[in-house]
Parts: sequence; structure tokens; C-alpha cells
Amino acid sequence: MKNINKFLKEEKAQVSVEYLIMIVFGLMLVITTGIIIINLNSFVTMAKAKILTYRDNILASL
Repeated sequence: MKNINKFLKEEKAQVSVEYLIMIVFGLMLVITTGIIIINLNSFVTMAKAKILTYRDNILASL
């Protein structure tokens, strides 16, 4: 009986560790994706500003 209880406790602990690793991996994935989206957003903003500047320069030179 003791062996069965010990086995069940170890299996639950193993499942808990697996869930913990999966949650940590998921959080890291979400944080990394957020950082990439923020960087892309700033890149798009800079590109828009440059395009508008070039357009204004072209229109001014006509």
C-alpha cells in the first residue's frame, strides 16, 4: 500500500512540474511575441514618417 501511495505522489509531482514548465514556456512565448510586435510597430512608424518626408520633398521640388 505504501508503494502505491508513493508512486501516485511522484506521478502527481511529475505532472505538476510538466505543467509548470509548459506555463513558463507559454509566458516566455507571449512576452517574446509582445516585444517583437512592439518593435515592428515602431519600425512601421519610422517607415511611415520617412515616406511622408520623401513625399513632401518630392511635392516641394515640383
